[in-house]
Amino acid sequence: MNVEAVKRTFAGSVSVKVFSLFAVAVFLAVFASLAVMHVLVRERLADDLRSRAEASARLLASMLAEPLARSAGRDVEELVRVYAERSDVPVVAVSLRSFGDGSRGGSGDGGRIGGEHAAEAERVVAGFVRQGERLLPLTVPPGENALSGDGELLRVVESVPGGVTPLGAVEVYVSREELRQDMRRHLLIHGTAAVFFVCVLLGVLFLSLEQVVFTPLRHLAEAVKHFRSEAEAEAAAGEAEERVLPEPAPVVGSADEFGDLAATFRELSGTLQQSFAQRDRLLRELRRKNNLLVLEAATRDKALQEVDATQRELVLTLGEVVETRSADTANHVRRVGEYAWLLGRGMGLGVEAADLLRVASPLHDVGKIGIPDAVLNKPGPLTPEEFDLVKTHTLIGNRLLGSSPRRIFRVAANVALQHHERWDGRGYPEGRRGEEIDLFARITCVADVFDALTHRRVYKSAWSLEETLAFLRQEEERHFDPQVVDCFFASLEEILAVFRAYPDD
Repeated sequence: MNVEAVKRTFAGSVSVKVFSLFAVAVFLAVFASLAVMHVLVRERLADDLRSRAEASARLLASMLAEPLARSAGRDVEELVRVYAERSDVPVVAVSLRSFGDGSRGGSGDGGRIGGEHAAEAERVVAGFVRQGERLLPLTVPPGENALSGDGELLRVVESVPGGVTPLGAVEVYVSREELRQDMRRHLLIHGTAAVFFVCVLLGVLFLSLEQVVFTPLRHLAEAVKHFRSEAEAEAAAGEAEERVLPEPAPVVGSADEFGDLAATFRELSGTLQQSFAQRDRLLRELRRKNNLLVLEAATRDKALQEVDATQRELVLTLGEVVETRSADTANHVRRVGEYAWLLGRGMGLGVEAADLLRVASPLHDVGKIGIPDAVLNKPGPLTPEEFDLVKTHTLIGNRLLGSSPRRIFRVAANVALQHHERWDGRGYPEGRRGEEIDLFARITCVADVFDALTHRRVYKSAWSLEETLAFLRQEEERHFDPQVVDCFFASLEEILAVFRAYPDD
């Protein structure tokens, strides 16, 4: 990639710009940190070297005290030579000076020897200078920087204890080359680690920015362009009366991602305004059609309610006609329907199912329409043949109602067929027993018998309320479902309210 290509890449990408700025900032911060660390480490290493040199010189001074006190020159020289060879600090030179006048000594600075001793009172007892791998004798006291012209030697002086006054002084000259080597080693290690850390940090930063910011930004720009093309196509396919807005002026800006996205949004604004105008027109049309649908639905619901009410009224009227034909009052079917609704709710039926039972139960005797009047309205007891004929009203009612697909008539057909079945299985027409009998029929049976006993019929007088209630208790588990009877007595107040609300005329 040539220089011009690099310039174009840098100018055309925000990610490259951001990454470059971060890289420069991080490298500057690292270099500043390395500089500060260099100063701190140098001071620390210098202090460490001085401490080691002082401790080493102190050890040598304590070892020389005894042979120097007894003037054992050979032992003193051997100790100094061994020290110069084997010291744990980089010794360049070491010398032992003894004081000519033992009365002059301590300087008051903890035994350290300073310039308070006159030069003529001192002499070098033993000393060595390191020249490469060799040790050369040092016969005169070295002056300041006498051993090196570069000033890179560390001089440490330690007094040799000798009672009240020191016997002499040990001078140790230590090379700072080890200090420089340690510094270079620390800088190399920490610099390498810092560069590696910076590279990893910049890599993670670049990948994070690319994934979190710039890739979604490019995807957003592509999506905006795609949406703009679709919006333009949709606007072009709109109706002729739509208001067409002029194209906005193109945006002049940078060629990077943000500039490209801004230009795309600017170009998209005109298309969106056209789309919004078309949307508003469609929304107005949709509201108009929705209002028509609401009106139509309201009209349909009202019509359905009227049909449902008419259907219920027709069913109730049919039951009343049948009962009137058998010389019973019309209010009998109304009372049976209300009793059945109360018992159904007490037995756990939902409102919808109880309402269905309320409409279906009045049709329980619709089959009596096929029984001759002479038998149906006979005031005295029926002959066995006549009673068998009356029993057929259950089958007739089931046949009349069962042919309809309507749910209400299918339920009424079962009630008409089974409302004379008994819990003990001795009823008619099929001799069903227990829960084989439809629940709606079991409920209608109790409601029908209660109302028939408490009102006058052509073949009997009305029973008292006490007699009727005693009969219901007596016949539970024989004629009636015991749970329905229990529910009847639990709802007795509501049932008696219906009893009083619909009296016989």
